[in-house]
Order: sequence, then structure tokens, then C-alpha cells
Amino acid sequence: QRDDLINALDRDGDLTFAKVRSILSLKRGTTFNLERGDEKKITGNRTDSKLRGAFDEAFDGFSEQDKDRMVEDLRSFRLPDALVRRGATRWKLTPEQSVTFAAIGLEEGYAPLSTKALNILLPRMEEGLPYATARKDEFPTSFQSSQPAAQLPPVLDAMEDLRNPAVLRALTESRKLINEMVRRFGKPARIRIELARDIKNPRKVRERISGRMRDREKERASVASRIQKEAGISLPKRSDIEKVLLADECGWVCPYTGKQISWDSLLGPHAQFDVEHIWPRSRSLDDSFANKTLCYHEENRSRKRGYTPREAYGANSDNFDQIIARIRSWKADPFTKADKVARFEAESIPDGFTNRHLSDTRFIARAAADYLGLLYGGRVAAAESGSTDEPGTLKVQVCTGGLTSWLRSGWGIDTLLGDTGEKNRSDHRHHAVDAIVVALSDTRAVQTLARAATEADRLGKRQAFTHIDEPWPGFRDDAASIIDAVIVSHRQSRKVTGPLHDQSIYSKPFGTAGKDGKGEHRIRKELHKLTPAEIRDGKVIDKRALEALRATIRIKLGTDDPKPQDLTKLFKDPANAPILRGHAGKPVRLRKVRVKADAGRLIGDGPTQRWVNPSNNHHTVIVEIKDNKGRIRWEDRPVQLIDAYARQAAKRPIVDRNVAENERFVFSLAQGEFLEIDAPDEPIKRRICRVSSVSEGDNELKAHADGRTAAEVKSAKARIRVSGESLRKLNAKKVTVTYLGEVRNAGG
Repeated sequence: QRDDLINALDRDGDLTFAKVRSILSLKRGTTFNLERGDEKKITGNRTDSKLRGAFDEAFDGFSEQDKDRMVEDLRSFRLPDALVRRGATRWKLTPEQSVTFAAIGLEEGYAPLSTKALNILLPRMEEGLPYATARKDEFPTSFQSSQPAAQLPPVLDAMEDLRNPAVLRALTESRKLINEMVRRFGKPARIRIELARDIKNPRKVRERISGRMRDREKERASVASRIQKEAGISLPKRSDIEKVLLADECGWVCPYTGKQISWDSLLGPHAQFDVEHIWPRSRSLDDSFANKTLCYHEENRSRKRGYTPREAYGANSDNFDQIIARIRSWKADPFTKADKVARFEAESIPDGFTNRHLSDTRFIARAAADYLGLLYGGRVAAAESGSTDEPGTLKVQVCTGGLTSWLRSGWGIDTLLGDTGEKNRSDHRHHAVDAIVVALSDTRAVQTLARAATEADRLGKRQAFTHIDEPWPGFRDDAASIIDAVIVSHRQSRKVTGPLHDQSIYSKPFGTAGKDGKGEHRIRKELHKLTPAEIRDGKVIDKRALEALRATIRIKLGTDDPKPQDLTKLFKDPANAPILRGHAGKPVRLRKVRVKADAGRLIGDGPTQRWVNPSNNHHTVIVEIKDNKGRIRWEDRPVQLIDAYARQAAKRPIVDRNVAENERFVFSLAQGEFLEIDAPDEPIKRRICRVSSVSEGDNELKAHADGRTAAEVKSAKARIRVSGESLRKLNAKKVTVTYLGEVRNAGG
């Protein structure tokens, strides 16, 4: 039976359980344990199945090495025409077969085992051994717990093959925190970890995701204004905004019934359309926007109810096809539309909620769990003197962000950092809130949550999730007191990295008219990069071009002093560029002009010499100066990044503590470091600030170290601009914030 089933999975790919029963000649009503959780099929050998579709019966005559080469061809060739020719010349396919071969799409992903390991394990499994038994026989050391470590070793010492820089950074920061905790409190009884689901994304992708989040916030604000205007609701609720966003997505037509949606039928006390979960919430616990749409209330409560779209409408193919056609006609983002279509067409819901959140099998989660497990001799505890746990106890557990989101809501601590009931990502203390939830995310909490989710479809989310019991009486008040006392620890780095100067290269100085006799530099700039001040102050060298620019601005914008964004927009259109007479009177459209500019630095030697503007300051040095009368003042002296780099290259200390005879080095300050200063107008008297930027006489401090942004504080004192002398008057002292949030003296 096993051989028959394997052969069928190799030949046909995925098999439904009904097909499996037929292959194995099992009685009607027989079920498989794999069918639990609404699974409909067994995954087969999809690659061989697709290849067989191109090669027909001839495929079985090829060796395993040849089949591997076919896969390499499909992965290596990028041009379909080249792959068609490859199929005809190398694999002797007919023209029709070659086209089919070139059209094969292979699934992307990663295998948890290497090819070498697979070649060792598969023959043993073909003998009938279960995978776990074969692995234990062939790789016994992978099952042996090592001796528990007193502290976590450097990441690369424990995981030599780790190559993902984002994972390396995350584990390194975790090591610093946990080792500090072990030194202070001893080893934790358990470790539960949550890792961001998008940590594997490269920086540009994370930036793009962050940008989309900001765009979504703007969109929600715009929708709130529309609701106020169209529906007369002065304070739109989050649920109202969500309804309008869903209505915009579906073109104000119910995807299930085709009924037209209006403002009156969507919002207010007599609303006729429900926010509906495409995959039932009680089964998927997916409360994301991607899993929502609108449904006419009677249809939702009488027919759709707790079913997936295919379960509710799949029996009537005409009706189901009409639903899918409505979704395909949406004027939505293509990826969003494709995701919704996939949810409507899905045969079943993905893996069950409890298993998904208690058994995260992705590489990054396993790597983190295995690394932290070194404290106990492995994720599953080894015997350790002084430990009360039996060997074999799971000491390191993993949960994902979806679980913490639901528990934050259920326990009512989403409002600790704001009144909206949403996660406040602008306040870094939301990580501390998550840490509290993650620490309490045991199996009992997950089971409680699953029961509440079942009730949510009957009672609604608000009613159901107010019934999730707190971990202990007074839990929310205890959490609030902890969060209020948090001083956020930021990763600090004094690495000499970044651009040493702006990309622009300036001309040699003309004359000696500039201050300090440095002369005047010039640079060519495109019109849309000009600033209003450069035009207003006559810094454009060619006077004819300057007058033409001013005339164009006056005619097109109706002002002599335009806003920067209006000026940029005007000249980004080449048709708005002025036309001047060039050589021999030929009309020429302006593209660039020469502009007077300041350039602060000559770098390079010989033919590589060039004038540039240094970009950033690396740090500033605070120096105490005593004059002849004994009066003391503090002065700040910024050090440019290019100078810090030169000191590093010369193997000298990056911070120069050498000062004049009547001076005293007080401390240095770099972006991200902390100061303690007087706060006479506040009850605490002393305040912890974080340095935002350093510049001569105008250093910027973020005047709150509890994690809130300046926008979040909404106070004129949220940021403080100080000179060296201002710091003296505020009795400034440089401090450091440890990984445990403790404030300590930092010295210089």
C-alpha cells in the first residue's frame, strides 16, 4: 500500500483523500489522521508530476541524475525561447512538448535538509523507517544535548554556518540582553521568544513595507474626513473607517450578492452590510484586513455564516463564478486583488491556529530557539545540577506576532500606550508590552484564545474578547506600572560609517571674496533642484538665465517667492524650462545652470583633488574653559565624520581628549547616546535625554527616554536644542542605559 501510494504521488502530484482511499481500496468512511484540520489532500511530488506532463511516459526512462539536470535547466534559463530550444536539442522533445517544458513553473522555497543529508536518509526511509528513526540512526549527535552553558557564547562560535546578517544582528542583541539577565537574576525558568515575521526581508523591502504603512495611515485619515462629510458622523470609529475602506475596495458592491452599497446602508444605526471574514475567524483567527470584505447582513447571517466562500457557495458553480467575477473586477491593487481571489477560491484554510503559533518551523525561529537553548543544553533540557526540571522539558518555546496581537487585545493592554486600541508603533515601549504578553503565552493562553475566537463569530469581537481572563487579578495595573517606569535602551554604535561628503563636486574657488578669503565656488544644478533662495538671492551665475527663470516663475506660479515644492514641480516638466538664445542665435532650452555655492573641504591629492561639502558630524566634544578671572564655560566642538575616519585610519583614538592648558575635557556626545539633565519644572527634577543630532552650538536632544517620539509627546519641550554652555547650566551628566534599562554613569 505504501509503495502504491508513493508511486501515485510521484506520478500525479497532489492527491485528494478520496483518491487515496480509491488507490488503497479502503472502505467508504475510512479517514486519515492527516485529514484533521480540514486538510483536503496529500502533497505529492509536484516537480516530477509537472515534468511528466511534458515528457509523457518517456520520463520514467531517465536516470535520477538526468531528472536533476532538467530541474537545473528550468532554474537556470531565464528566456522562454532559449528553454524551448533546450528542450528540443538536449531532451529531444517535440515542438509541443518543448513549449510545455518551458512553461513549467517550479515552487520557490528552502529545504530544512541538505542534499547530502537527503541522500543518506531517503534510502533508510525507503526501507520503511520513519524519518525520526532514520535521522536518529544516521545523525545521532543532532539528538544529543550538550552541556548547559553558563552564558550564551558569541553567535558565530555556536552557529558557524549562519550567513543571514539580519538574523546575526538579532541574535547578537538577544545575547547581550539575556547574558545581562543571567548575570543579574540567574537563568530563566523558561524562554519564550517572538521574532518579527518580516525580519528576513532585506532593508529596501522593510523600508517599502514601512512606507506602505505610512500611506495606509494617510488613507485612513482621508477616509475619516469623507465620513464626516458624507455620513455626518463627527467622530468616525475605527470600524467605520474599515467599512469604507472595504467598500472602496469592492467598488461599493457586495461581492456575495451584487447589491449596491450606499452611505446610509453602510454606516449608522440601520447599517445593512456587515464586515465579513472570508475565512471564518473562529477557524483561522485571521482578523487582518486581507481576510475581510463586506456582505449584505441577511446573506452573512443566514448563508455565509461560519463557512469559507467555497464551502458556502461551491455547490452552485454559477453563483460562485459570479462572486469570483465581481472580485476580479475590483479596481484594487493587483496583489491585494489576487490575495482576495485566492482566499475565496481556497479549498481549505491553512494550518490550524494553535499548532501554527506554538510550532513555528521557519529557519529564523529555529535558529534563535536553538541558540538560546544552549543555556539548557538544548531546547529540550539536558540534566543539569540544581535544576528542578526533568531532562526532556521544553525550555525554549516560540510564538509569532499574530498570537501576541490577539492576547494584547483580549487582556486589554493595547490601550496602555494610547487610547485608540491599536498597537502604538511610534512608542518603542510597545516592545515591552509584547514581551509581557510573550512571556505569558503558554498553551493555556492559546486554548483560551481559541475558545474566545469561536465566541467572537457569535457575539462579535468586542463582547467575546472582554471575556478572556487576565493571567492574575490586577494584571493590567501591574503591566501599566512596569511600562510607565521603562527607560528604553537603544543599540549604540560609534562606528565610523556612512558617506564622508555629499556627492556633488564643486568648482575651484573664484577670487577671494568669500569670508575667510576662501573664495566663491560654483556648481551646475538641474532646474528642478534649485531652491527659491538661490533664485531670490541671485546666486545663478548667468544673469540672462536668472531673469528668464524669474519671469517663468512669475508667469506660471503668480509669485516671486515660490514654495520649494512648487518650484520643483514646475521645473520637473521640461516644457516649463525657459528658452534662451545660444550660439549663432539658436534657441536653446535650459536644463542646468551654474550656481554660487559654499564648499567646505578640499580632499584628495594631485589629480584627484576636489572640493566637497562634508556630510555628517560623527560626535561632538564638550570642553570646559576657564578664563583668566576663573569664570567657567562649556564649549561644544563637533567632529566631522571625515575627520573621525582620518583618525581611525591613522590608528589614533577617534575621540581626541587632548585639550589646551586652561581647558578640561568633559565628555563626548554622539547620536543615540544619553544625558541626564536638570528638569526643574517637573516632579522628577532630573530627566534622561537621548541625543538626536550634534552640530556646533545647536545639539538636539530628545527630551524623553521612555520610547515616545516627539510627535507622540506633542510638546514644545519634546526636543531641546542646546549648546555646550546650555548643558553646563543644566548640570548635564553623560549616562548609559543598560540592556535592563538601568541608568549608569558613562564617563567620557
